[in-house]
Amino acid sequence: MSATTLHPLAAAYLQRLREAARVLPRTERRDLLMEIEAHLQEATTIGASESEVLEVLDRLGDPQEIVDANMTDLRAAPGDVPGSARAGAHEYIAIVLLLVGGFFVGIGWVVGLVLLWSSSVWSTREKWLGTLVIPGGLAIPAAPALIALTATAKRCTSVNPGSFAAHCTTVSGPGLAVPVIVLLALLVLAALAAAAYLVRKAR
Repeated sequence: MSATTLHPLAAAYLQRLREAARVLPRTERRDLLMEIEAHLQEATTIGASESEVLEVLDRLGDPQEIVDANMTDLRAAPGDVPGSARAGAHEYIAIVLLLVGGFFVGIGWVVGLVLLWSSSVWSTREKWLGTLVIPGGLAIPAAPALIALTATAKRCTSVNPGSFAAHCTTVSGPGLAVPVIVLLALLVLAALAAAAYLVRKAR
């Protein structure tokens, strides 16, 4: 619905409400404005008299009072609004487990994921960030690095040409190629950055 189809008095009222509602969270602000605009669209028309429109607006009340009432409702139920609840041990344990829980057969990371999604501190977008940016946490980039560091191989050389006797030595693995090292470093940085972002949002 467009405010341009409203009676001029109703359109002015809606603009006042829009300005007052800037203090509300985005979702609540959008829902409130859509609800009030829909009501005005039904209750007033371009051809309505000024007295009729003023009566409708009077029943709605002052825009600032409507916004204040919504703010009161949000404070009364902070768990319903992401970001309005205070972070506690629940949230910080979730972040720690998301980072290092993957080292415990992956179970710790799963527990961290459950704690992440059960928290009312983070928004859905922030929870998806924690889920997708740090799947498995630091265990994912650490695993191939550890395997490369501990890998060994045997290198054998013949003592004499045509002889079946050979001299074998155990050597370290070939190590990691530079692109792989860069990729692992980026994964570590992404995990740490996501964790830092979650901490900042929790505060």
